[in-house]
Amino acid sequence: MSTLAVLQTATTTWNLDPTHSVAEFKVKHMMICNVEGHFGTVTGALILDETDRTNSSVEASRDGLRQYARCPARYTS
Repeated sequence: MSTLAVLQTATTTWNLDPTHSVAEFKVKHMMICNVEGHFGTVTGALILDETDRTNSSVEASRDGLRQYARCPARYTS
């Protein structure tokens, strides 16, 4: 009599919600002010292999860049 063992992988996928997700940045410009920006729509997914986490992965993508320059000194001479 023999028994056959079947391995089952437990994989879970989480998707980013573009409505509630954001990718932003802030950099110091010439030590005067901060220049801020954000990317448009962010999408992505996390795929988690719970039996072997080395097989897990993350994917993300974004639309174009939108920049803000909230620095009044930058626009005066």
